Amino acid sequence: MSRTIVLGYDGSPESTAAADWAAEEALRTEAFLRVVYAWEWQPYSLGITDATPDGRAFMDELPVGEAERLMRRYRGLRAGGERVSGAPATALIDMARSAALLVVGSRGLGKMHGFVVGSVAQSVIARGVSPVALVRPGTHLPEAGPPEGGEVLLGHDLRHPARRLLDAAFEAADRRGAPLRVVHAWPEPRALPGAATDPDTLRAEESARTTRLRNTLAPWRESHPHVTVRAQAVAGKPTDLLLQESHHAQLLLVGRRTARHGPLGPRIGHVTQAAMQHAVCPVEVVPEEEGEA
Repeated sequence: MSRTIVLGYDGSPESTAAADWAAEEALRTEAFLRVVYAWEWQPYSLGITDATPDGRAFMDELPVGEAERLMRRYRGLRAGGERVSGAPATALIDMARSAALLVVGSRGLGKMHGFVVGSVAQSVIARGVSPVALVRPGTHLPEAGPPEGGEVLLGHDLRHPARRLLDAAFEAADRRGAPLRVVHAWPEPRALPGAATDPDTLRAEESARTTRLRNTLAPWRESHPHVTVRAQAVAGKPTDLLLQESHHAQLLLVGRRTARHGPLGPRIGHVTQAAMQHAVCPVEVVPEEEGEA
């Protein structure tokens, strides 16, 4: 069965940026790129609707035209476009169930100096069973290629080893010919008031965790001998470290355990949420396999 990448596309600048990234990923993995425009008619909708010939023609042509643009720009790319009816998040989740990857765009900086993750992207990441790549305008410039020496960056939690996430990270680095940096961070122990944290204790803890991390990675290093791996275990906030290092990465991968539902919808986890909102490179969110929780 051939590999497929699904792209959620609506003609916006953020979805166009995601389209270029998805096209390069499809070429890199010899995948078929499926450009999908999902639209749901609402009673209060104004303008085009799928009840009119002009509306149907516009919505049908939008993804087809983008697929054709991508094939002209990226020689050798196999792509097709289609319009589907239904709630965009639900439609994309369903279409991506058997896909290797779902790619969506998100907007630029918001009021709190973070990137705005739209409701569709938020929902497919929280509810989907496929890995989801989140791409923003300005984080990917196809003409320039990846940043020189740009790493693939992986945030790893030793408490929850995730086979699917490790598979995705090593494969991404291998395909790009890029080094893989695996980061594990843990909060520093709280010192008593007026007391300094013992540096020897911190160094010993860091050494022990680095050894555990290297042991965890050993099977993947053996199966991907061409990937240069840097394993790093440091005391500190995982979000701060990953966001800082995302400035030097061409891709950041984070995991997503089974989403819990809160009063405002599915809860993704604070590290993954922070990566989605603030990382300056494209982010791939990989859901856990059943039984990894």
